[in-house]
Formats: sequence, structure tokens, C-alpha cells
Amino acid sequence: ITSTGAIQGTSFTDGTATMSSGNLTGVGTIGCGAITSSGNSSMNQLTVDDIVLNGKVITMTGSADDTVTFTVGANGTLNIVTTDTAAAAANITITADGTAELAGTTVTLNSGGDIVLDADGGDIFLKDSGTTYGSLTNSSGNLILKSGTTTAATFTGANVVFAGTIDSGAITS
Repeated sequence: ITSTGAIQGTSFTDGTATMSSGNLTGVGTIGCGAITSSGNSSMNQLTVDDIVLNGKVITMTGSADDTVTFTVGANGTLNIVTTDTAAAAANITITADGTAELAGTTVTLNSGGDIVLDADGGDIFLKDSGTTYGSLTNSSGNLILKSGTTTAATFTGANVVFAGTIDSGAITS
């Protein structure tokens, strides 16, 4: 089918492509600047198998003020940014090495099962505006709690060793 204008009508066939009730099937390659819908009809859904997009940005709009943008960055980074004028933006970044960052006003982990923090031999840092105020360290099977960079307590099995002073009105055993 070759057209320099609009393809109109409810049904036609040219031997390879068939249009019936507004559905176009059997098309090999479509070369065009854009696929648009005009008039009283609207394009509600486009279904494509194994889609290839050559651009780096996909933006989806739910309403005029609510969008999500997917951007492919350097070295395989994927950035997902949501925008809602009624709330702050939330950002998700996933890098090719598996690093994931969630940023928003509140990040909630809600699970019907376990929540696992597996640092694979590394530390788990607690930060506020990028400044470390505490950390959890696994050292030979012992859990070490740090306040800032100073060891505050070491847990070995059921035993706890505190590095500083314990101040209490009463200690009951």
C-alpha cells in the first residue's frame, strides 16, 4: 500500500496488508515520519512485539501534570523520573553494574516476607543528606554498630560489648 495522503475507509486489502474495522494487519515495514490519529477516532493502544526505539527518552503522560520519563544514559544507566505537581518528584536510577538508587520524600519497603539487606561483605551506612551518622558492619560474624565512624557496640552471638559509657537511671537484669 502506498499513500501520499491518508488511508481511509473501514476495510481494504492489497494482498499483504489488510485493514478491517480499523485494525491493520499483515504489514511488513512502515516507513513514515509519524503515526498519528486524527478526526473523531483516537489511537488508544499500539501493540508491538520486540520494539526497538532509537531515541534515548520515552515520556508517558497520565494527565497534563503527571508524567514518567525513562532516559537511557551513559554506560547503560536507566533513569526513571516521575513528576506529579501534587507531590514531589520521585527518581529511580539503575546503572549497568546493578547499582540502584531510589530518591523521594518517603521510600517505603513493604513486604509480606523478609526484607534482606545483603551488603556482600560491605557495610550498611545510615546517612542524612550524604553525611554518615551510623553504620552496620559484619566482621567475622560479629555485628558492629558505629555512631559516625566510632564503634559503639559489638554483638557476638548473645554477648554485647559497648565501647563507651552506658548511662541509665536503672539497669535491670
